[in-house]
Amino acid sequence: MTNVNFDILNSRRARWGLIVVAWTLNGLLFSSQLYTGASGSKDPLTFASSMIWGMSYCYMWALITPLVLRLARKYSLEVRRLIVSVPVHVVISLLVAFVLRFISDIIRAKFVYHMAELNWSRIFAWSYLQFDYGLFMYWFIILINFAFASYKRYREGELRTAQLQTELMEAQLQALKTQLHPHFLFNTLNAISVLIQKSPDSAVKMLTRLSDLLRITLDNGGVQEVALKDELDFLDRYIQIQQVRFGDRLEVKMEINSNALNAKVPNLILQPLVENAIEHGVAKRSGLGSIRISAKRTDDRVTMEVRDNGSGMQNGNGKKDGVGLSNTRARLVQLYGEQQRFELTSPPEGGTVATVEIPFHSAS
Repeated sequence: MTNVNFDILNSRRARWGLIVVAWTLNGLLFSSQLYTGASGSKDPLTFASSMIWGMSYCYMWALITPLVLRLARKYSLEVRRLIVSVPVHVVISLLVAFVLRFISDIIRAKFVYHMAELNWSRIFAWSYLQFDYGLFMYWFIILINFAFASYKRYREGELRTAQLQTELMEAQLQALKTQLHPHFLFNTLNAISVLIQKSPDSAVKMLTRLSDLLRITLDNGGVQEVALKDELDFLDRYIQIQQVRFGDRLEVKMEINSNALNAKVPNLILQPLVENAIEHGVAKRSGLGSIRISAKRTDDRVTMEVRDNGSGMQNGNGKKDGVGLSNTRARLVQLYGEQQRFELTSPPEGGTVATVEIPFHSAS
């Protein structure tokens, strides 16, 4: 499909130029039709008279077109707004079409038929019988604007989808990078090698978990959102491997409301938050590191939290985001715009709390 560049329409001069050119062409066509239609009648028009009448009418439409376009944006023809927009446009189209036709017929009487004294009743009759052409032009402008706006939204949606795909791939690559980090992988494999001697069955389970984790990360390529229960299933495999690394030093608790399990959440949204809690909370503690993961649904919102018992953030201010948290922020903005919330805070009791709040959508 050919891409249409809308950037040129951002210039006021370009918009006016396009309007003038379009109505000039329409005026030339209309004037030639007037001249041809009257050539065989008992009152033929000169070409100059036809031009005065036709071009003046079309240039009046050129002057009012920006106002019609503004009304088209304010009262758009989107389905959810039709009940308000259609009556408004019907009333305005009748008014605009009649008034412009009435002014045009005054010009017609004065400069085409050279009436010494205007016959207002006759002019009114002309306007009433022939203003339907103006109705057509008004709704043509409205529909053309709607078509261009819809196509622009479609192209923006394609761009947004492409951006989401790129950012999701970055998140997946970052997850793989974390899982294949030499230090992490060394400790995981070292723990497995110890288990081979003490508990071969446990060693096999740990290898399976590591394999499953990497497979899920690769298999979910291109998936923007998943059910929360699937996200937690992936997270559980990640946590199990981290528990091999930290042993009894890592304690993880989950408090998940059942009414939130079917909520659609961004794929790989929790893993970087848990990773951040482990690296900045648990890894820097000599004692027990605790991480609590919670999720709940309140009306049409879903809130997820990852809380650790580490030293927290200095003065309650967030540190500079790493790649994982930066990707998380960017993906939330792209997916939900202003309807999302992502915060890192240090509560008075210590530790760090990462909070994600998004609109609820069912994954079923």
